[in-house]
Amino acid sequence: MRGERVMLNQAAKMDLATERYTSLTAREREIALLAMSGLRNKVIACELHVCEGTVKIHLHNIFQKLGVKSRAALLVRCHLMR
Repeated sequence: MRGERVMLNQAAKMDLATERYTSLTAREREIALLAMSGLRNKVIACELHVCEGTVKIHLHNIFQKLGVKSRAALLVRCHLMR
C-alpha cells in the first residue's frame, strides 16, 4: 500500500512539473535550454541578441514558474520531466 502511495505521489509531481513546463513561453524554454547547457547569462544574451538583464528577467520568471531557485535545480527539474 505504501509503495503505491509513493508511486502516486511521484506521478502527481511529474504531472505538476510537466504542467509547469508547458506554462513557459517559447522564449523562456529557449533560455532555459541554453542555461541548462551551461552558458552564462552574457553568452545567452549575445546568442539571442538581447540584453543580459533581459536574460536575467526570463530566468527569474522560469524559476518562479517551475518552482526552482537555481540553474542546478532547473536542470534536475527538467531532467525529471523527460
